[in-house]
Amino acid sequence: MLFAYAAGRPGRKYWMKDCRIGLDIAFLDDAGRILRLARSRPRRDSPTRTSRGDVRRSSRYVLETDAGWLGRHGVKEGDTVDVTRALVGVEPR
Repeated sequence: MLFAYAAGRPGRKYWMKDCRIGLDIAFLDDAGRILRLARSRPRRDSPTRTSRGDVRRSSRYVLETDAGWLGRHGVKEGDTVDVTRALVGVEPR
């Protein structure tokens, strides 16, 4: 799932309450560069995952995948994701 925002913001937070599967979360800047990778475990009281308040560049996009998918495909911080095709006709919030 790809979340798109009209503007970037440092320290963006996600809470995966009651999510029954683990997720990988990638926080991307305006250019689609991965600023941080996080993993959310399937727990009822799952902690908030964040793009870190200390990230100077703000995250504009957040990409969620099945847990382990990013690692299995060699995706790492600093890589770039082309989100343009996924955003055709989408109005960011």
